[in-house]
Amino acid sequence: MITIKKKKAKNKTSSKNSKKGKSVSKKSSVNKKTRSTKTRVTTKQLDSELKKVLGVEEHIEDELKSLKKLEKKVDKEERINLKKQQEIKKEEKRIESQLFQFGKFTFKRKHMLELIRGTAGAFLGVGLGKSLLSYETLATELPWTNILGILVFIFIVSGLLIYKTEYDFIKKEGMSIVYRKLLTLYLISVIIEFFALWLFGGITGYNAELVKLMILGSYAAMAGAVTFTIN
Repeated sequence: MITIKKKKAKNKTSSKNSKKGKSVSKKSSVNKKTRSTKTRVTTKQLDSELKKVLGVEEHIEDELKSLKKLEKKVDKEERINLKKQQEIKKEEKRIESQLFQFGKFTFKRKHMLELIRGTAGAFLGVGLGKSLLSYETLATELPWTNILGILVFIFIVSGLLIYKTEYDFIKKEGMSIVYRKLLTLYLISVIIEFFALWLFGGITGYNAELVKLMILGSYAAMAGAVTFTIN
């Protein structure tokens, strides 16, 4: 009887243990399922969040690209406007500097200033020449070779001085600048010399002696005119 009871007790304990094992296995399987579902949910959430972040980044990149395009367009328009303003200012300066036009030649303000300086220098040269030299005596005593030599000397020295001061313009426009300026200044000098002779009563007659007197007087007048225009 005792052995039978012991067997029954063992069977009961084994059945209990088996039941407990089954319940534990059931619980573990349930836990695994819940864990797997949780991991699925979290991965889905992460994917959706990543997609949102990527979408925002793409939107920001598109906005930056559009801003760069807009900046380039604005810079281009600013450069165009600046170029137009510079052209307008250049044209205004050109118009302001022009006083009048005679054929292809445009008489500008700088030409007027050179004319004024040349005239003032010629007047000063005539005055100094008359105080230092006796032109009437030289005109009667010097032969034509000496007079023409003085004339050539005037042109050479004046041309060299003009070439030195107008070297940058000569590079652009050529030697014609020297010839034009030289002839203009000599013409001014001769006119001023004739006017000074008329004022001081130095014209006794229109003959060869007057021509000599004009050439001799133009030496000092030309020196003053060139000196005033190159400073």
